[in-house]
Amino acid sequence: MMLTDYIKAAMKKARYKILDDDGTFFGWVPEIEGAWGNAPTLEECLDDLESAIEDWLRISFQHRLPIPKLECNHECNTAGIIERNFEES
Repeated sequence: MMLTDYIKAAMKKARYKILDDDGTFFGWVPEIEGAWGNAPTLEECLDDLESAIEDWLRISFQHRLPIPKLECNHECNTAGIIERNFEES
C-alpha cells in the first residue's frame, strides 16, 4: 500500500464530532492513537487531521513503530460523506 493510499484509507475511517465547550470540530481515526484534528470548520478539521496522520506516520517510520492495518468494512465512508459519522455526545 502506498503512503497516499494509507492516508486516504485512514481518512475514510475518521470520526468527527462538534465539541460542546467551543463548538469546534474534532476528528480522529480510532486505529491511529494520538493523531487528531481540531478546527473551527469541518474542512479545516479534515486538513488538520490529514496533516496529523502524515506526521504520525513519519514519526512511526523514523522510530520503527508498528503501523496499524486499516481494513474497510461497513464502517468505512466510501462515498466521502463524513456527516453520517458524527457522534452525538
